[in-house]
Amino acid sequence: MTDDGSKTLTIEQALRIALAAQREGRVEQAASIHAQILARDPENGDALHLLGTLEIDLGNLAEAERLLRRVVACYPSVSAFRASLAKALHRLGRADEAIGHAAQALAGDPGNPGIREVANQILRVEPSLELLRLPSSIQPVEARPAPAPDDSLVLGLATGYRTAALKPFVRSLREHYQGPVHLIVDNDAETLAFLAGHDISTGLAKDRAAHPVINRFAEYRDFIETIDEGTRILLTDVSDVVFQGNPFAFSVRGNGRAGAEPGFIAVLEDVSQSLGSCPWNSDWLRVHFGTRMLQRLGDRRISCIGTIFGDRDGLLDYLNRFCLLAASLPVPGVYGLDTAIHNVLLHHEMTRESVALENGWPVATVQHMTESAIAVRGEKIRLEDERLPLVVHQYNRRAAMLAHVERRHAGG
Repeated sequence: MTDDGSKTLTIEQALRIALAAQREGRVEQAASIHAQILARDPENGDALHLLGTLEIDLGNLAEAERLLRRVVACYPSVSAFRASLAKALHRLGRADEAIGHAAQALAGDPGNPGIREVANQILRVEPSLELLRLPSSIQPVEARPAPAPDDSLVLGLATGYRTAALKPFVRSLREHYQGPVHLIVDNDAETLAFLAGHDISTGLAKDRAAHPVINRFAEYRDFIETIDEGTRILLTDVSDVVFQGNPFAFSVRGNGRAGAEPGFIAVLEDVSQSLGSCPWNSDWLRVHFGTRMLQRLGDRRISCIGTIFGDRDGLLDYLNRFCLLAASLPVPGVYGLDTAIHNVLLHHEMTRESVALENGWPVATVQHMTESAIAVRGEKIRLEDERLPLVVHQYNRRAAMLAHVERRHAGG
C-alpha cells in the first residue's frame, strides 16, 4: 500500500488514514484502503470491523453482516466487534439475534459508551417511558403436581458465601433432586471441596466490570448458552432457599406452543403487597427507574427474582434483555437493581412466552405471607392447607423457619 503512489505504508498507518477518511465521509477512499489491507491480511480485525461499519452506514446490510460475522468469528472476545454485528442484525430486522450479541458485548465491556448506545438502540428502552409498551395485567397461574422432567438444571451464584452458609441449600436440594447442579463460586478450597462432595459442578466467577448483583445474570447467560435446548432450568438464590421436594415436580399451562411448558416462569409474591406498597420494592423502582415508573407499576404484583424457571431459549431471551436494560440505566450496581429490572421486564411483557406462578406452591416466597399462611408444622414448612412447598424462599426472615432449617441442614 502506498500514500498517493509514492510512500509505502504499514498496515497501521493505512488503518489510521482509512479511519480518518471514514470519519470525514470519504467512503470510497476508506473502502479502498480497507480492501487493500484485507488483501494483505485477510483476518485483520480492525479492517474487517471498520469496513463492516462502513457498509452499515451505506445501507449494505447483508455485506455488513458477512464482514462482521467474519470478524466476530476471528475475535469472539472483542466486544466492539460484536456490538457492531448486533447493530447490523438489528437493522436487518433480526431483533432476537441482535439482542443476544449486544448482551454479550455489554458483558465483556459494560463501561464502553459506544456499546451502551448500541444496546439502548436495540432494546429501545432509554429512560423515557414513552418507549415502553403499556404494562400488562398479569394473571397468575396455578401449578399442578407432575413428574419431574428428565433434563433439568439448577443454576445459582454462590460468591461471597462461606461453606456453612451453603449447607442448607445444598443438603436440602440433594435430599430431593439428584440432577445437575451448577454454582458459580469464589476460588475457596473448602467450598469447592464441599460442593464436589455433593456432586455439584462449579465455575469460578469472572472478573467483570459490572457489580456482582448484575454480573450473575451475565454468568447465567454464558452458562445456559452451553446446555441443551430442551433442558428445564431453575435460576435460584442460594443463601435463603431451601427445598422440600424436587423443584421441577410441577407443570403449568403455557400461553405459547401448544402442550409445552412456557419458556419463562416467574414467581409472584404474596397478594397482600404490591410494588408500590412494599417499602423495599417501591424504593428500588423509584431509585432506578424514577417516580413515573413507580406510579405506573405501583399497583402491580411483586415478582421475586430469587427463583425463576424456564427453558434454554426462554431464559436466554430474558437474560439478554435483563443485561441490556441494566446497562441502559444511570445507576448500575445498587442493591435492589436486579429486582427492579425483573419487575419492569415482566410487567411490560418484555419476555417471550412468560407466565407468573401464584405464590405458595411449588414456590413459597415468605416475606409478605402471614404467620397463619405458612409455618413450621410437624417438622415441615407447610401452607395453611397442609401442602408442602417444593421450594421455600426467604425462610431466614422467620425465626422459627430459620431454626428449623439450621437444625435439619446446617450442622456438621
